[in-house]
Amino acid sequence: MLKYGKLNLQMASNTFLTLLLYSILLMIGQALFKITAIQSTSSMASPIGLIKKLFTSPAFLSGCILHALSTILWVALLSRLQLSQAYPLVIAMSIVLTTLLGIAVFKEHINHRQTNWVAYLVPRRKDLIPFTY
Repeated sequence: MLKYGKLNLQMASNTFLTLLLYSILLMIGQALFKITAIQSTSSMASPIGLIKKLFTSPAFLSGCILHALSTILWVALLSRLQLSQAYPLVIAMSIVLTTLLGIAVFKEHINHRQTNWVAYLVPRRKDLIPFTY
């Protein structure tokens, strides 16, 4: 098979899209945990109260289920990729997506240093499909 043949690029594209899906699932899970935190501020004083609030919160339980499902996806990805390839890319994508979500949905503010750091993580055009088989 050619290194950059049609089948090879299709496999790489599918892998990248699966990594992106994994990052999106992580981002949504973090959003659900943030919603839980916002709703639980009155319960933070007592550890028992917080635990009761968490395990009766639909947002928290949904976030846990989403993270469990994304873990299954992650294991499937690791069966095709090296950990040293997949982990840095998926973490960078997750940081960028979660930061944008925090700004857009939760109206969070980031300073100039944080903006530069997040912008540094955005993949360049040639990095969009970094996998070869």
